[in-house]
Amino acid sequence: MSKFKRNRFFLYLALMATFIFVLIPSFETGLNGSQAASLMRISHTQVKYFIPGARIQVKALVSDEAGVMLVRCYFKAKGETNYVFVEMPLIVGNEYIGVLPAPSAATSAIEYILLSVNQNGLVVRSQVFEAKRDTGREKPVWQDVNMSGSVAVNTELARAPRSLPGFADNITADVIESAFRFGYVVEGIYMLSQMVGAAPVGAVSGGTVSATTTKAISQIESTPKISRIPVTRQPAKTPPKKKKGISPLIIVGGAAIVTGGVLLATGVLGTKKLNVRITVSDYGVIDNQFEVYLDGELLGTTTPGGSGSWTRELKEKSTHTLKITNLTGGTYCTFSISNTNKSAEDFVWLDYGVSHTVSFIVNEAN
Repeated sequence: MSKFKRNRFFLYLALMATFIFVLIPSFETGLNGSQAASLMRISHTQVKYFIPGARIQVKALVSDEAGVMLVRCYFKAKGETNYVFVEMPLIVGNEYIGVLPAPSAATSAIEYILLSVNQNGLVVRSQVFEAKRDTGREKPVWQDVNMSGSVAVNTELARAPRSLPGFADNITADVIESAFRFGYVVEGIYMLSQMVGAAPVGAVSGGTVSATTTKAISQIESTPKISRIPVTRQPAKTPPKKKKGISPLIIVGGAAIVTGGVLLATGVLGTKKLNVRITVSDYGVIDNQFEVYLDGELLGTTTPGGSGSWTRELKEKSTHTLKITNLTGGTYCTFSISNTNKSAEDFVWLDYGVSHTVSFIVNEAN
């Protein structure tokens, strides 16, 4: 009889072990309640040094099966507390480029972090990179950047900084809308005491990944040793009710691969669309022309000395990149993007062959 009880007890343990093994890793819940997974790859060659007085170009190759919503570079002078960020617009293919303001002569090093968000709201950040001052070298290729105009810097803190410690450049600073404070979602960018309000609803942390590699995305193979890192979602102050889960990370060949992102019931992007009208006009004496691109796709060319307008249907609250390229002599051009946070007319000086890029966010539909 006792032998029978022991056998039944061990059978019970075996069944429980099987139950746990099968159910825990079985699937992740998506926006529609179905099985969903995300595969994000980030490839970046570290900026190892800089010379003071010149802007710094940061490049990254980013791809995701769900689509990339945005890429940012958070940065600060070493020893400072607060990160700010610049948008990294899509230039061509899956290459994203951002420009950091010129460090001052007194700055010994800068620290920066890459952050990417896919169209399902999965947020992934890189480790902290450090670039050191080196006045003994010639100006590197990543600092061969046009110094005209200003660098648009954003913050997720309560107020925009009046000055940026450690940098000597023409800078415009702005506070990003609360719905796009993705730096709150992942750990290591802000302390809890710095955060104002809750993290964006629907955004999920994919954790910190090693994103350093000199190889392009297409060259990364799955044969190297794989390290699995369990990542938990950072709690928001007012999270919607939804099943919790795990977003495991896989690092392959130095590139970040994010799988199984858990998505909440309310996504970052809405399902409604708005008509967005892009208008670019010549503002100079010479009859200039401009090529206009939206998310890397050529919309068209403005008339000589005139303007051009294009209308596209875009998802509410989605992020896009506008690029304007001057085809003639140096001049000012004006541009506006309706139904976005860049709807007010703005202007920029462009030399011949120079491009101006700006990221914008589509308004929320009423």
